[in-house]
Amino acid sequence: AQSGSEDRDAEGRDVGTDARDAPPLVCLASATPSRLVVTADYLNRSLTLLGLERVLDPGCTAADAIVGTIDLAAYAPGPLEIEIAPDGRTALVAVGPGFYEGVGSGLAGDGTPEAEGTLLVVDLEARTVAAEIATAAVPMGIAFSPDGTRAYVAEYGINAAPGRSVAIVDIVARTLLMEIDVGSRPEQIALSSDGTIGAVSIDDGVRVFTTADLMGTLSPTLATGRDPSGVGFADGTRTLVVTNSMAASYSVVDASDPVAPVIVATPMATGFPYAAVPIWGTTDVLVTTSLREELLRVHAADPSMAHERFPLPFGGFLLGAVVTSDGRYALAACSRNHTLAVVDLEPGEPHGITWLPAAGPTYVAIQR
Repeated sequence: AQSGSEDRDAEGRDVGTDARDAPPLVCLASATPSRLVVTADYLNRSLTLLGLERVLDPGCTAADAIVGTIDLAAYAPGPLEIEIAPDGRTALVAVGPGFYEGVGSGLAGDGTPEAEGTLLVVDLEARTVAAEIATAAVPMGIAFSPDGTRAYVAEYGINAAPGRSVAIVDIVARTLLMEIDVGSRPEQIALSSDGTIGAVSIDDGVRVFTTADLMGTLSPTLATGRDPSGVGFADGTRTLVVTNSMAASYSVVDASDPVAPVIVATPMATGFPYAAVPIWGTTDVLVTTSLREELLRVHAADPSMAHERFPLPFGGFLLGAVVTSDGRYALAACSRNHTLAVVDLEPGEPHGITWLPAAGPTYVAIQR
């Protein structure tokens, strides 16, 4: 069979009859969002606010979905990570280069970030910076308590001044309560869904703690694999998934005894695994991988089951991801290609929203 010219695009590529005949997608979702999606736009020095329904609708463009931006031009190098408190109004933003400093700058995209940073409290309704909180080292990972009164922040630092502490922040008073030494370069941090225990990744492993007494209950360092990075608890459990980025693996950890966590299994992953976030309403955890860009659905309750794979066609290092509250959709930030990827975890079909001129977004959060 021959493919005629009518089956090729303007550059001569074969698009096939189905692509040629497919009707254009139309944006059908409501322009009035029930909840906001907020991205940390990194080197663009902004936060973007988008309507959730239009983000999920593959017919909607960035222009359709964006409802506002928050200018963070005064805060170099730009917002790296963001988490939203349970009140839906308060966001905590980590400004800093993370591991994109120096030789890592190419992972996010073009541009060399300044080696500085800070922790911001942002009012999403007023669309302003409400407070700046000084920490001993430049922040990176963030986790909120379930009631939203406290946040736990991993102080990763910069190359010239590496961090060692987890900061505990009083969100109501917008003040720093204490900083606790947990080991070299704390990177990402997560709490169980009931908020009773937490875990933080450091240079050589992961440490688990109870939130009632972080300092007094820090577990010994559990060596999960080379370059432990993302940490995430399966919803409603004390089972933890830790990504081992340079080992191309992830570890499933039983933290039912937080002072003595145990590695259950360490399956191999595709590519370079990083984020680990709960798939709400299930005991599964979503893991992102880069170099071979995919989302992996990890069965934390039974790690002997093979993980499910969701390839992404957008490229770019995947630092941050989040799952909608119904467990149906995953959003992943593809900073190099300036795209927010959206994946339906049931049929697995991806689509993307692209809008930023510089490296970003690096992180994404959804109002609860």
